[in-house]
Amino acid sequence: MKRLVILIFALGLLVSACGSKTVDHISDTESEDTSLTPDESAASKPEISLPESSAEESEAESSAEESKPESQREPILPLIQNHSGLVGYGDLEKEEYSAVLADLEAKLASYDNTISFVVYSIDNSKAISYNTEARIFCASAIKAPFAYFACTVMEELDIPLSTETVYKKEHYETGTGDLQYQPVGSVFTLETVISKAMSISDNVGYNMTVDYFGRENYNLWAEDLGIESLTVAPTVWSLKASALDFAKAWGEMYKYFGTDSEYANFLYNSCTNTGSNFATQMLDKSYSHKQGHNRSGGWHSYTDAGIVWDGEESYIFAILSDIPGPNATGERMMEDIMTVIDELF
Repeated sequence: MKRLVILIFALGLLVSACGSKTVDHISDTESEDTSLTPDESAASKPEISLPESSAEESEAESSAEESKPESQREPILPLIQNHSGLVGYGDLEKEEYSAVLADLEAKLASYDNTISFVVYSIDNSKAISYNTEARIFCASAIKAPFAYFACTVMEELDIPLSTETVYKKEHYETGTGDLQYQPVGSVFTLETVISKAMSISDNVGYNMTVDYFGRENYNLWAEDLGIESLTVAPTVWSLKASALDFAKAWGEMYKYFGTDSEYANFLYNSCTNTGSNFATQMLDKSYSHKQGHNRSGGWHSYTDAGIVWDGEESYIFAILSDIPGPNATGERMMEDIMTVIDELF
């Protein structure tokens, strides 16, 4: 199926120059820190160990799951289903964590807003999820899975990052980023538009990326990957996103970073230690992420998803809310969650 998506995209490139399409936009409404570029913000890439499931396990081995090395543990993400409330998995099912989890759930219940999150360790030893049945507008956080899709297409079809694309009037959008101030007709490379979409949440860069690679192509790819809630038609945004799907997407990106390809390294540098790190600002650790926020048009969001890098204790996180951020309420919500998460993971 993935190969079929790539082939469809390749055929689409043959006709993409024959016309343009108009899309509806919902912008991030607040300015973000645009002082960081991928070259300036990139951290040394950590060594990535990819957990693998053993082909077969005996009954005795299954009963000793938590004592296994990470390479033999069963993936923990498939255990998480759609539910309300807070649930711990793996090590977090132990009685010693019940009071901490109950306290966190009480804090989350005190908010008037809808909140949903999924966090899991890359060694498959533990996970936690909250209100995963919720579907929430994720604003610019969707730029990460789309950029990942674009990189996989470029890698498959050997499309250089230096490939040029034209800034058209239908790409214009206010809000975050600086390409909006450039004259229509300007030519930028795919490297520029994608990196700016990720590193400074550039709306024009994202619109140009979507126009080049195609919403329909991305949606087929997303469905094949099992992240249906992150499809973007008929707009360029994911209107009802799932925290679980974001966790899946960033889990795939984590594995992609481990391939050490040119495109994987480019994507890593575009989203690592960048500004507006809503969820990780209180942590003294390296992170790769993409945030999103909106407070206009009834489409409210204060969202962040990505990877916290901490060696063998690295973990994937996806936190979505309909708080009209950024504001003090959203910041407090992120701190309430991530302070506990970082202690547990």
